[in-house]
Amino acid sequence: MITISNITDLNINNIINQLASNLADDSITLSSAQLACEVNNYIITHKLENIDIINLQLKTTKALYKKSLISVLDYKKYQQYCKITQLKNNIDQFTLYFSSSNKDSQSLELAILELKNSYQSDLILELSYDYIKKIDNLLNIIDNAIQRSSSLKKTILREFNKLRNNLSKYIAYNSVLQKQELIINIKPINQNFETENINFISTNNKQYFKQNSLTLKNSHIKNLEVRENIYGVSGDLTFNLAYINNHKDFDFLLIPNQPILIDIQINDSFNFYKKDSKKEHHTRSSRFVVVGFNSNNVDINEDFEYSIYSYSKNISSGVKEFKIKFHDPLKAFWSKHKPSYIDINKSLDDIFKDNFFFSSLFFLDTNKSDSLKNRIPQVFISTVNRSFYDFFIDQLEQNKSYLKYFCDKKNGKVTYYVVDEVDSSLQNNISNSDENLKTKLSPYDISCFKKQSLIANKPNLYIKENDISPDITINNKRKEERKTSNASAKAFSSIYKDNFLAVQYLQNSNNENKEVTSSEFQILLTSKNTLPFMDSEISLSKLENDNSFILGTTNIKNLFICERKLSFTRSKYATKELYHNLDKLHYKTDSESDVYEKIAFTKILNRTHDNLVTYRIKSYSDIAPEYPSYKTFYNFYINGKITIGENVNNDSKKAYKFFKNYKPEESSFSEFQESGEKGTSIIQNSKTDIFYAVEIIKEILPDKSSEKPIIYLPMKVNINSANNQFMPLRNDDIILIEAQSLTNAEIVQLISNSAISTEKAQQQLLQRQLLGAKENCEMAYTQTSDGETFSLTQLNEACENSFLINNKKGIFLRYKSKGN
Repeated sequence: MITISNITDLNINNIINQLASNLADDSITLSSAQLACEVNNYIITHKLENIDIINLQLKTTKALYKKSLISVLDYKKYQQYCKITQLKNNIDQFTLYFSSSNKDSQSLELAILELKNSYQSDLILELSYDYIKKIDNLLNIIDNAIQRSSSLKKTILREFNKLRNNLSKYIAYNSVLQKQELIINIKPINQNFETENINFISTNNKQYFKQNSLTLKNSHIKNLEVRENIYGVSGDLTFNLAYINNHKDFDFLLIPNQPILIDIQINDSFNFYKKDSKKEHHTRSSRFVVVGFNSNNVDINEDFEYSIYSYSKNISSGVKEFKIKFHDPLKAFWSKHKPSYIDINKSLDDIFKDNFFFSSLFFLDTNKSDSLKNRIPQVFISTVNRSFYDFFIDQLEQNKSYLKYFCDKKNGKVTYYVVDEVDSSLQNNISNSDENLKTKLSPYDISCFKKQSLIANKPNLYIKENDISPDITINNKRKEERKTSNASAKAFSSIYKDNFLAVQYLQNSNNENKEVTSSEFQILLTSKNTLPFMDSEISLSKLENDNSFILGTTNIKNLFICERKLSFTRSKYATKELYHNLDKLHYKTDSESDVYEKIAFTKILNRTHDNLVTYRIKSYSDIAPEYPSYKTFYNFYINGKITIGENVNNDSKKAYKFFKNYKPEESSFSEFQESGEKGTSIIQNSKTDIFYAVEIIKEILPDKSSEKPIIYLPMKVNINSANNQFMPLRNDDIILIEAQSLTNAEIVQLISNSAISTEKAQQQLLQRQLLGAKENCEMAYTQTSDGETFSLTQLNEACENSFLINNKKGIFLRYKSKGN
């Protein structure tokens, strides 16, 4: 019998023909079946590709299998080889066919169907990388044929695009991208917010991870998603490492709450062919430096489907999968930071810098933000039910400040710019683009787009809105129509909306003009890669609009990119190649110095990931600050003690004073009277400039503060309300304080009364006024150097309790309560 050692390239055709002849004559024997298996093994081992002779042998093998002369495994193994060889032959034949003048619709449809079947059956994953590149070439030929022909059915284009989209997931197909390079360097951050070098034990790891950091490249990265806005970055990273369990080189990845510095670099290489067949090479890069935290539940999945063995022992350890969520450094750290305190005479700029405790790693530039530099007499910083990052964004929005995250591509330096407006100075600082970029879409850029979605546009009509203050004590305008910034929009004649404003007992000096909210132009453009020619960074620079490609931009001259999302998913082919190559790597020993991370030493293909980039684009005339979602101020409560200043003797315990300007300057009602209020009872809602001085605990101020723990809270008067709020508080009264916003707080309850019992003091706000006469409560003190007297008197007449506040300048307030 002929054995595999006797089979050669010279006689194999004769052997295959003889086996087929024996089968036709029904003279096949068990020894013939054994010979057929030997032939099949020879064909597979020597990778023979004569499709006619291979298919003839497949018919013989199938017949032998049906006669139960060979096993199902032998048959299936050879059948699979024949399918792969047939696919390779088809790819070669299609390329040759469509490179000629043969480009009819039916042939193209059949070729597209064949390629579709190849990925649906996963057969395409069994091809060598040389044939993956041949598929790229074939698809480009088909694409040119469809685009340039006027006679072909354009329905073919739809099926072809579906094919390309699916091949991107299977083999990372991309018609313009020549090479992808993903590099991610990871280092732990210590308690002092400094990066730490990783001191690798393994000799091989030291050689590969040369920056003393864990360096991930294409093969390591399973998924990467980066969402970049004007104000920052967030995203997710899923990566694999292959090493024996509990190796000390990677211990830091297993520690909960460990902050990790992640430096992400993305480099895309493009080749474009000019008319004279010259090749033009472009490289486009992006860089993001972010911070991730390992969660309390370390998100690691170990896949034992693929095991790694050493030569010395049968040591098995699966490929590990790590998932890390990351944010830009400011959000990452300040989302964990939750201080609540009261500060005196500080600006927002001071407060931000006081809490910017990681300046050794990143930078905060507020030089061009004058709105944050105004000092505030007393500041209530609340992170109750929120973080300091929420507080930060809240204040930026209230001051309409821009926040721009910027990562320098060359050195990875991260700077946050806080500015009042976008000007040339900011644009120069954040200029980060590659060379030879354009400010207008080129045909190549447009060819990269997969989809565009118009998500908003400027309206021509709007619904009128009215703000109504339902407070009878207000004499000024109680109903006001909101303005609109869209001068070309017309209001509906009979459709409108009324907004009821809150009734406040403290006068609100905020006269900010409110506008009708309306949509502005926004569009999402999805591309299969970074744009090769147009500046696609978030550089806040003007991009020209040619009015021909982007939906809804007929009347828009300039555009800008305000957001981009980059998504990378490792292709099925790259994953298959990764595990195939891991099997070839073995440790010399099981010593930690010999156990290395294996994926780092596998071959990286030119293209490994299916990637999408989505840009959110707006009209440049609508450029404005953008902010992430955040939690607003949540009220908190403290108590304090009324004080009239230092060196108060015991005889003055029943005295009280009003102050102004958030400092020990005495004040009277008359200083804040408005026209028509003198000598009348129409003071109405309280003036926010008339304060009580309140002592609070020193510990609620910042640790390094040298200020006295004294804050000033407005007194409340509303004589026209059924619920009079006036409390004549005296020295040493204990009161409950509600902090309501960054700058505002109110006295909401009298807790302990210095003149009457605490039990009575807790009953109701008016008890002091109503019981004052019984306590012989009359107070007077000199308020100014000229001897002016300010007094409060409480009277108890028949069936009537009342109190009176007056001074020589004529203000007169009265409250009456008949009966009980």
